[in-house]
Amino acid sequence: MSMDNVHQCMRMFEERLEQFNDQLRQSFEEIRQLHDQLNPLWQDSMRAEYDQRYKPLEEGMETYCNQVGPQHVDTLQVRVGAARRYVYGS
Repeated sequence: MSMDNVHQCMRMFEERLEQFNDQLRQSFEEIRQLHDQLNPLWQDSMRAEYDQRYKPLEEGMETYCNQVGPQHVDTLQVRVGAARRYVYGS
């Protein structure tokens, strides 16, 4: 695979990663809104069990959406820039 192809593939991956992160963030926000609507209606022991299982997922999603995902995009942008400079010069 030539460096031109590597650069193009990296750019496509960066774009798709950003799309994935945006869609994930939107989906997560929808889930939060639905949970907010459901809170006053569902207050039993099954809800407590659900919350116990859901909380680690929620925390992981928050971490990914707010820290990990953007860091991956930033790192990829640096690497795409390096590949672009290699292929096309400064």
